[in-house]
Amino acid sequence: MNMREKIARALAKEEGYAYDPIPYDGRADAVLDVLAEPTERMLSDGAFQIFRGQRITSDDLDAARRVWRAMCKAMLADQ
Repeated sequence: MNMREKIARALAKEEGYAYDPIPYDGRADAVLDVLAEPTERMLSDGAFQIFRGQRITSDDLDAARRVWRAMCKAMLADQ
């Protein structure tokens, strides 16, 4: 099961309905679009994990952004 379907199924379950791809897959895509852009806090924490113990620079934040986007791209490729 790919991430889109997992999100769609979770949305249906939260609303008390059985999973149906027609109403829920589009909503799952909207969630995935939002998740694809990291927040500043996500970038900061991600950069800290990548470059532990160093002073975080704007280049480090850019590296964290590239890592996050690559992970999201891989997640969407699984669809």
